[in-house]
Amino acid sequence: YLVSSQSYGDLSVNVKVDIMNTKLAEAVSAMFSEYPLISVVEEDFDLILEEGTDFVSKNGYIVALSMEEDHVLFASRDESDNYSELVDEIIHAVLSYVQCTYLRNLEAEPGILYTDVEFIPVKGYVKQRNVFVEESELPLEGNIDETGSMFYREGDYFKMKFTNRGRKSVYISVLDIQPDNKINIILPKNRPPEEYRVKPGETYVSPAIRIYPPYGTEMFKVIASEEPMDLKAVLKSGGSNPVHRGEGNNPFQILFSETFAADEETRGGDATNMPVGSVFVKSFVFEIKEK
Repeated sequence: YLVSSQSYGDLSVNVKVDIMNTKLAEAVSAMFSEYPLISVVEEDFDLILEEGTDFVSKNGYIVALSMEEDHVLFASRDESDNYSELVDEIIHAVLSYVQCTYLRNLEAEPGILYTDVEFIPVKGYVKQRNVFVEESELPLEGNIDETGSMFYREGDYFKMKFTNRGRKSVYISVLDIQPDNKINIILPKNRPPEEYRVKPGETYVSPAIRIYPPYGTEMFKVIASEEPMDLKAVLKSGGSNPVHRGEGNNPFQILFSETFAADEETRGGDATNMPVGSVFVKSFVFEIKEK
């Protein structure tokens, strides 16, 4: 049968709550209940919210939200009784985790829009007004470790080369998901999205991109779409930028908008399916290390 769309699951998360402070526990429970995407569980959790435990105490925290492997997403050392503000920060961290986990899973490589991507390390110097002047390109092998994984150090620069191998013109966008679950738009940058068009057989090379902390595993999502996308406007508005289904908008832009699950009208659940062949999405993972 014909598959017309592709789903990447729901926006959802399982959270274990281990809190001894009764008032804080009540405040967390009340806020979590407003978000259908958050399920409170005892086992098989994605995140754990702790207060009064050994892990929290030995790290000097009052409360901490972390992943199973004790990777802390949010922590507070503030002993204030202002639980409302604290719970708001916890909710923001949970929703950021949900959004980034969902986006990390997005992959689609239709041949009609297939785009080759190359990372090109470069060296140079910075002149006035933080303008980078490229002196030469470097072999990528210098940024591949013994396991075959790509890495960069703080302060490194690289370019990205996009070659359209498909049969239709594409518009290039690059989404950056940081180790701390912050999202940035790498491309388009300082130019309208319409100017990032690459025709079949043609190539576009980005300006040099500088590496900054935080350290850890970074993911770039390369998106090649038939229509230009203003993902920066969606990000800046926190998903409230007017993007609606059925109005000719790019499916990925609609999907990206809907991952901002904190929207007061859509506090979780389903996200739009992307029609098969509507957009090319490919992930590139690398480690950011200290200098």
